Amino acid sequence: MDQTFAEATEEPGLAFVAGRFDGILGMGFTEISVMGIPTVFDTMLAQGAVDQPVFSFYLNHDMNGTLGGELVLGGSDPNHYEGEFHYVPVSVVGYWQMTAEAIKVGGVTKPFCNPCETIVDTGTSLLAGPKDEVASIMEDYGAIPLILGEYIINCTLVPDMPLTTFTLNGKDFDITGPELIIETVDETTGQHLCLVGILGLDFGPIHAWILGDPFIARWYTEFDVGNTRMGFAKSR
Repeated sequence: MDQTFAEATEEPGLAFVAGRFDGILGMGFTEISVMGIPTVFDTMLAQGAVDQPVFSFYLNHDMNGTLGGELVLGGSDPNHYEGEFHYVPVSVVGYWQMTAEAIKVGGVTKPFCNPCETIVDTGTSLLAGPKDEVASIMEDYGAIPLILGEYIINCTLVPDMPLTTFTLNGKDFDITGPELIIETVDETTGQHLCLVGILGLDFGPIHAWILGDPFIARWYTEFDVGNTRMGFAKSR
């Protein structure tokens, strides 16, 4: 494969220290590629290395599971989803971006999304949204703010958390309370802490919600490069 990669010789943040990974493989569109360099998947397509212009992700949040996740290049794996895919067109070619008709909490539509933009991103460990919009949802949860846009909730309240729903191309995609929670233990006190997997951020010029790992874990995600669309099916 004749593929150009970039070498990072200095990284000022803590992401690579905390994440313990060696690099980033961009799976977006060439339109946002530095210097317009073809992406790895574009190169694979050009060389006929994959059967279809599609790649798919399965993520397993069951820490006791034998398989943490699966990336399929050139198709999808029916062993990891049920039913048919529901497809949503890409709204802006660049990121894997699509328009949500609504965001609902407990079945009630939030006023800030009518409609709004979302970006599906496997490289984001949580869901993320504009700070004020996330704060509004956290009020519905009864969550408590921490520093850096994070929130915790009393662990006893998690089973009764309302559904969080993203309406995409006419279909509702729910995420339950437990599917949004990251449970940790305070090393000092031994107390169980429940971190809500939605982060409030200042996005600057990009006003969109990022649907990261909690969404993809719930909904098996197919990235259809050939048809410029995304498909979602319930993960097994």
